[in-house]
Order: sequence, then C-alpha cells, then structure tokens
Amino acid sequence: MQIRTEAEQTAVRRADAVANQARVLQAAHQVFAEQGLAAEIKDIADRAGVGVATIYRGFGSKSGLLQAAVEQASAAVSDSLAAAESAGDPIEGLRTMVIGLLGYAETYGWLIQASLAGEDVVTLRAEERAAKRRRVEVIVERALLTAGQQTPVDVARLLIEGTVVAVTLRARKQEARPAIEEIADSIVAMITSVKGTGGMTS
Repeated sequence: MQIRTEAEQTAVRRADAVANQARVLQAAHQVFAEQGLAAEIKDIADRAGVGVATIYRGFGSKSGLLQAAVEQASAAVSDSLAAAESAGDPIEGLRTMVIGLLGYAETYGWLIQASLAGEDVVTLRAEERAAKRRRVEVIVERALLTAGQQTPVDVARLLIEGTVVAVTLRARKQEARPAIEEIADSIVAMITSVKGTGGMTS
C-alpha cells in the first residue's frame, strides 16, 4: 500500500474541501429556491450530503454562505457578458447575453425573488452592479448600431430586465413557458427588428 506524503495528503484535503464547497453552494441554491432565506443550514447540509460543521468551516456562517452564493451568481452573469462581448456579430452577442441572463433567472432566481420581496440579501457593491449594468448597455448599444435601430438603450435594458423577472416568477410557480432561446429570439427581434437565430439575418 502506497503511503502519501504530507504534501499529498494536504493536496487531497484541499481538493475534498473544494468539492464540498461546490456541493454546498449547489445545495444552497436549491434549498433557498424552495424555502427562501429562512432555510436552515442543516437543510442545506443534508441536501449537500455534508455535516453542518463542514459548512461553518467553509463559509463561517449562514451570512457567509449567502455572500458566496451571491458571488457565484455574479460570476455567472459576468461569464454571460464576457461571451456576449466576444461575439463577432453584435446582434448575436445581444442574443447570447439575453440567453445567459434568462439562464441566470432559472438557476439563481431565488436571489431576484428575495430582492423583489424586500428581504435582507447580501448584495454586491454598488460599483460592481453599476459596472455590470454599463456592460449590458454597451452590448445593447452595439447591437442597435449594427441593426440601424434608434430604440433607446434604457428601454431595451428595461425590456430585458422585465423579462428576466417574469421568467423568475414563472420558474417559482413552476408555470410552463417557451424555451429561453425562443424568448431570447423574441426579445432580440423586438429590440433590433432582426429575426432568426445563430447568424441572424433581417
């Protein structure tokens, strides 16, 4: 039987801790979506298949776990924006962003729901929120310029934000709705008057 060195044992423990934190965060999103912010740490631990002490070691407190969940959700938005910004076709970039934001609503809608209900949710710094909003506006501006449309950017952004909230509420109530790709196509068509998917053509 091979005996691990102390460095190898430390690496294994770190890998286990990272895996546990990933499971805990996934479970937290599920349990908060089902029970709201009143959910108990024990419920999250049970869903993740770890002990309560594991959560406290990894996140310090329920507030720390909420903060980590918010940051993970924020990273998902950043990934969607980065994919949209790197798209060669600005209109396809807009569609990519809308799909990403609607996917966010499906996965992290409990955060939106909690904010709408006025619950005390750990939030991102104001400057970070403002930076993300500006990135959204630039993506919309590029698409409008490409399509030759004069739709006000604020109107387009509010349309997207309103649709994200609507998807969140429908997901909460488990109501049927079109696929997010279909919704995205409709939003892009309304904003730019360009129809189709992939390499969109007018």
